[in-house]
Amino acid sequence: MDGVKAEPDGGLSQRYWHVKESSGIWQLDSETLEIVGSYPVNDGQLPDELWTVQSEYPGMVVNTKNARGTGNRSGEDYVLRWETLDRNRDRPREEMPPANPLGLYVLDII
Repeated sequence: MDGVKAEPDGGLSQRYWHVKESSGIWQLDSETLEIVGSYPVNDGQLPDELWTVQSEYPGMVVNTKNARGTGNRSGEDYVLRWETLDRNRDRPREEMPPANPLGLYVLDII
């Protein structure tokens, strides 16, 4: 479960997930913090090229984070993209990969 976050519409949200049940984003009452609804979760429909690992370092995976709410222009979605090594449960690594870029992509919502 993530921490409570202020949304652009003035509401509060909290992302949750459960291994066996489900995941989503709760909409919370700003006075009581009770669940009053939900916010939409991005469906992950990103262009294939954003999911392609660009690093030549072995074991790298693609990470993305979509923005929620409204930006400056309607009809656009904002996505951060970066590459990291996959999880290793806090075991030390012998070698670290070179730095790679953090990208901001602006996608047209169709």
